[in-house]
Amino acid sequence: MQYPIKILEQVQRVDLEIGAIEGEGASVRSAIEVVEAALKSGEEALAALEAELESINNQRREITAHLEETNAKIAKATARIGEVKNDRELKALTREKSQGAKTSKNIEFELSGVQSRLDEKQTEADEKSGEVEEKKGELERLTSDLDAGKDSRESAVAEKSKQREELAADIPAGLLKKYETLRSNRGGRAVVLVKGEACQGCFIHVPPQLYVQLSRGEDELISCPHCHRILYVEDQPAPV
Repeated sequence: MQYPIKILEQVQRVDLEIGAIEGEGASVRSAIEVVEAALKSGEEALAALEAELESINNQRREITAHLEETNAKIAKATARIGEVKNDRELKALTREKSQGAKTSKNIEFELSGVQSRLDEKQTEADEKSGEVEEKKGELERLTSDLDAGKDSRESAVAEKSKQREELAADIPAGLLKKYETLRSNRGGRAVVLVKGEACQGCFIHVPPQLYVQLSRGEDELISCPHCHRILYVEDQPAPV
């Protein structure tokens, strides 16, 4: 491998290591964003369920009040039955009691349905509340992990960056600029090995004459004609 290319390949290794270190933090931050979105969605769903619960509770209170009022009328009619002294009044009170009993039964049936809905929604709300608390705990753990690894990641990146700077000092400015452009456009890999006469960046065979040039270790910078990455071969001798 030509000397500048060899150093450039070492720079690339350091760049990839820096990217991997920074990627650890980015991965945790990405996970935090996912959990935050899920938490927000869960809290909104819980708020909607709680609003439904309040509405159903209000309905239950109204029906319960109606039932109590109806039962009070039945009790009053029952009490008056023992006090009446003529058949006409007795029949009227008996009819009032009978109708009240039917109304009471219907109200109780309605109340039972509302209570079932209330119980169902309460179960949903309890489950959603548990999910929200779980997401809060997960978010707390992820945030703690991100903070805990911050110093070590920054220290590692600083050390690698210094190493990169020292290596890059031995690379011609034009070659380094070409490398930076390729690295930006080719997913971080600008310098690639030719193995089995194929570029290991795009995995397409290089022309035979190009491979011969690489094998001879000629001074000319050689790029893949397909992906334009800088090529090298492992057994290429360094210039004397």
